[in-house]
Amino acid sequence: MSLAARLRSETRADHRRVERRLLTGGWLDDPVRYRMLVGRLYQLHVHLEQAVERFRDAFTGLDLDSRARSRLLLADLASLGSEMGERGDEASLEFASPASVLGALYVVEGSTLGGQVIAEQLRRRLGVDASNGAAGFDPYGAETVARWAQFTGYLGSWVENPDDVVTGARDLFEYYEAFVLKAPVAAVSLP
Repeated sequence: MSLAARLRSETRADHRRVERRLLTGGWLDDPVRYRMLVGRLYQLHVHLEQAVERFRDAFTGLDLDSRARSRLLLADLASLGSEMGERGDEASLEFASPASVLGALYVVEGSTLGGQVIAEQLRRRLGVDASNGAAGFDPYGAETVARWAQFTGYLGSWVENPDDVVTGARDLFEYYEAFVLKAPVAAVSLP
């Protein structure tokens, strides 16, 4: 079984759970919640990009710079009237090896496929598109499928620690669910 097929198989339940929470949690219907989501995604991507930089030499042949999304998410936040992302417990998202980073990259690169659907929903529901707050969901536009094929091709050449790649992907799904999609604290009215 190829590494891409193994990742798809072993993270299927994680993917479905996160996707369901994203689509049913009001994140795409409420401007305040959406801004919070983008802020949390910004923090996640900053953290992941720092890990990528730490292990950059291990990813020969993979165009890492054009895959970085924090700059798009930061621009989205500015369009939405926010300066930076919500601070979270970044220490809970750790990458011990290049293989674990590659697993996390599998998740974020795969998210660009579903991101096109989410971008369309954001346009319809909140009037937000790539020009005013949703560029981070569709970073590659018409090149999305080709970029995904390039990434899965790269996965096919990866031979080091495939178990760690799977663990890295599952860890990112877990972090996404626990931090990015953590329900906001409801405001309490005082008498």
